[in-house]
Amino acid sequence: GQVLAVVGGTPSLFGELQLWNVADGKLLHSVTLGHDTLFGVSFNTDGSLVAFGGADNKVRVVKVESGESVMRMDAHSDWVQGTTFSLKDDHVISVSRDRSMKLSIVSNGQFVDNITSITPGALKGGLVDVQRLPGKEQVLAVGADGEPRLYKIFREQARQIGDDFNLIRAYQKQNGRLTDLDLAASGNRFVVGASTALNGSAKIYMVEDPAKAVDLQGLTSPVFAVSFRPDEAQVAVGGFDGTVRLFDSTTGQLQSQFPAATVTTPAPVQAGGE
Repeated sequence: GQVLAVVGGTPSLFGELQLWNVADGKLLHSVTLGHDTLFGVSFNTDGSLVAFGGADNKVRVVKVESGESVMRMDAHSDWVQGTTFSLKDDHVISVSRDRSMKLSIVSNGQFVDNITSITPGALKGGLVDVQRLPGKEQVLAVGADGEPRLYKIFREQARQIGDDFNLIRAYQKQNGRLTDLDLAASGNRFVVGASTALNGSAKIYMVEDPAKAVDLQGLTSPVFAVSFRPDEAQVAVGGFDGTVRLFDSTTGQLQSQFPAATVTTPAPVQAGGE
């Protein structure tokens, strides 16, 4: 909680990682990497490293203290939109628009395995976010096909054509593309947002019970961001209409809302004069 990591950039020009000291609002490092926008930043367990992907199809790991790049992996064939670290922080898991979730070694950048099935059509769209369950070598992933899925990180048997061995379970689909994912601190629940370009939705799921889901009520515009409060009592949802909404995490009822940013009316232009 002492350092804030932000990734972005300018399309077709450069990617940028910024690391900020939260307490005093000071910029610690600004690092430009690659030739396109960066996505999906995540910290390792002790906060010493950050991993992220980008529109240049690469995965990178950078030291928080120095801003030094220590790992790059090039095996994806489309934008890398999400990352997370394994339980021992020795591997990075990355998801991409290329419809794959890949496992790589932090120390040398070696690509190890596709966690998801490599069978054409097994996934119906690209993946946008991935998070590891607390204390487990398991990850949740969401993407364009609208169906959250839970996977083992490490393969325990030889790959067979057509298998999806690492898949543990899938959850209720939402309409449209899934846009964001957040795990509760306990690891027992997670919230997912979705967008159909015209409308949006969000659901809270139980990790161990795919039949249970709580709809967050009253959402009508595309949802782009979701987050559990640390005590798990509420979830926050933000999206296309610029409003942040807070929901009861048990009932899905809206409790409060506020604009994401203050909007002011510009002063009228005076006619005539210099």
